[in-house]
Amino acid sequence: MVVLISLMSNAQTVTTFAGTPLTNGTTPTPVDKLSALFNNPWGIDYDAQGNLWITENGNHTICMINATDKKVYLRAGSFGISGFANGNGTDARFNDLREIVVNKNTGEIYVADRGNNVIRKISAFTNINTPQVVTTIGKQSTTGGFANGGPTVAEFNEPNGLAIDANGNVFVADMGNNCIRKIDASGNVTTYAGKAGQPGNTDGSIAIAKFTNPASLDFTPTGFMYVIDFKDTWNNYVRKIKNGEVSTSMIFGMPNGVVGGIAIQGDSNLLMALNNCIRLFPGSSYYAGYRITGKEMHLTVIFFTFQSTTYVYFLK
Repeated sequence: MVVLISLMSNAQTVTTFAGTPLTNGTTPTPVDKLSALFNNPWGIDYDAQGNLWITENGNHTICMINATDKKVYLRAGSFGISGFANGNGTDARFNDLREIVVNKNTGEIYVADRGNNVIRKISAFTNINTPQVVTTIGKQSTTGGFANGGPTVAEFNEPNGLAIDANGNVFVADMGNNCIRKIDASGNVTTYAGKAGQPGNTDGSIAIAKFTNPASLDFTPTGFMYVIDFKDTWNNYVRKIKNGEVSTSMIFGMPNGVVGGIAIQGDSNLLMALNNCIRLFPGSSYYAGYRITGKEMHLTVIFFTFQSTTYVYFLK
């Protein structure tokens, strides 16, 4: 999720990209994106074809807004039914879905299934009529744990944030274990940074650095990683990992106002999961420690200006 800080006040105009504002629920799919109902949409990300993928935390489902017909399709899970199961599309079950990322090269989708303490992998989308296969990375449990190893051996504890590097490695903000995990292309899990079970805010090499409740993370176009640490209400950290070294870039408090994930559409459109719908801020400018140009990107820290109003967003 993201928290919002308003830096300047000014009237603004936004439009609804998908969903019905302030109304949660479910809608049989396919349905036009503006007629759809969502239930606490959390993570959003684009694939290389321009389809928008959405995790519905309240519905335990994964939906897609098709780039061609602009309709919402249920692609995995069953509305309102939580649980744990692998399988084809709607046969799969999830519990407390969080962030979602798409490998733009392979089309494979990764989802943080926090309630099951695992990462779910979904096969690439090919067409509307072909189900996508849901599999699991990690050992399912309701209590969580910590273990490195293969996809059936590894354990997570409240995985929340996800990011993919240029080589297709998936990085996990493993909140309950206070560390950053890495999943390679074969599904093998290692600890990338931090020390499991040892919270802290120590900077230094990734071998000695410590994190406290790392909630979200992402890469800049040049390959640096930003991590959000939520220590407590008013002492939270933006950490940067560059060339194997962890440093603290910012300390911030938690203001009022919590909204959902964000994604960039083209050069200048910001999409945000907010109030049970997806809102569109057109013609915006962005700065997140780097300038975003022509890339669809799932961000961790973003300075966002729309019609002379500037905001700062932190993913939670």
